[in-house]
Amino acid sequence: MSSFVGKIFSKLTSSVLNLIVIAISTVAILSSVVLPPLKINAQVTFTEEISNMLFPQKENPTEEDELIYLVADELVKEKVKLSFEIKLSAMDAVSCSLDGSAEKTRNILLSYTDTVAESVDDEVLAKVEIAVTKASVTTIIKKQITVLSDSLDDKTDEVMQNIGVDDEYVGAKTQDVLNSIKAENATVDSVTDTIMSVVDDVDVKLQDSVYKDEVDSLDEESRAEIREAVEQLVNSLADENGNIDGDALIDSLFAELLSGGNDQASLSPSTNATFYQRKVLFSQENPSQNKSVKELLKEKLRELVTEEVVKLAKTLFLAITLAVAIVIIAWAYLILKILLKMSSPNPLVKLKTPITVSWIPFVVLFALPNVIFKLLANPPQMLLTAIEEQGLTQFLSLGKAISVSATSSTIIPFVLSIVLLVFGVIYSARRKAIAKDLKKQKTNV
Repeated sequence: MSSFVGKIFSKLTSSVLNLIVIAISTVAILSSVVLPPLKINAQVTFTEEISNMLFPQKENPTEEDELIYLVADELVKEKVKLSFEIKLSAMDAVSCSLDGSAEKTRNILLSYTDTVAESVDDEVLAKVEIAVTKASVTTIIKKQITVLSDSLDDKTDEVMQNIGVDDEYVGAKTQDVLNSIKAENATVDSVTDTIMSVVDDVDVKLQDSVYKDEVDSLDEESRAEIREAVEQLVNSLADENGNIDGDALIDSLFAELLSGGNDQASLSPSTNATFYQRKVLFSQENPSQNKSVKELLKEKLRELVTEEVVKLAKTLFLAITLAVAIVIIAWAYLILKILLKMSSPNPLVKLKTPITVSWIPFVVLFALPNVIFKLLANPPQMLLTAIEEQGLTQFLSLGKAISVSATSSTIIPFVLSIVLLVFGVIYSARRKAIAKDLKKQKTNV
């Protein structure tokens, strides 16, 4: 009777131990399937390196290009930051790996660029508005100087500093212009008056400076021509009633900048000094019209999804798929072994497979990426020297501009493998005890 009770107790103990192992394995498998194998949390600061990547310097830049560079410079000064999160599900990784055309990979990457664009919040939008307006005001002032004096074409920055039109001054005038644009009842006349007040003030500073003999005076006739040109510019951004939507105006200017001009606008001064005159700026044929900053940013970021990027991403997705597959197979194999040995005299199995395998995906998808991100953000002197020797300082600068951290579903199987390792002390002791008892029984027989 005691022998029978002992067998029942042994079977029950083994079943409980196996159920615990199956539960641990099931959690490991489900976490690998349901949770994203890779999730990136990033914060991108608009630095000079990021600016050069998005708006590379041209050998012979047009005036529209110069305006774009000014906006980029202002975004750098404002330290515009974008924070976003990108998730890759296990199913997406698998589908991309199995897709021969790479179309799914492209679509996923495009969805990521859209996610980044959607992360633009009100604070970022406000800084973009300031940058666009400030760049436009700076361009207007520079044009005023070049139109009034042929000898100062290449000295506009120097002249502006010497007459007191510095960054602080331009910032204040920018806020005035922006306030007039964003005013509740903004009209063509009200915005034009604000812009012309900047023109008048700069003219006074020029006439009272050491450059007074090098610049023409802004007489009534010239001023009237300039006002007419400014009105035409502002009017092209107003509705049929002459009212201005401030948000739409900033979005339109931002559209022009992101499109690089595309011959939709001309800042070049004409012979009669109407340097504000532009062609029909945002006609019905302009595809950028009425698009928000987010939509425009989406389009710009989508241009970064090139064939090379898609190929690289597809390779990465394949590696992630293999990593997830290793985890699932290792833990599923353990469950299968238990199920196959359920009716055997010793139903307990060896636990080493998931314990020896689960660390690999964890290192590849979590530990290694985070170590790399940390090293790029704060490289030790040895790494810094090696990077400089290889001429990769720009890459290092990008690393500092982008703060990245990675999380992964592979953390859970890795932690569970450690739990299993600790639990295995009890489990293994029981398995060996049963094996020893079975050996004794065979010997007695």
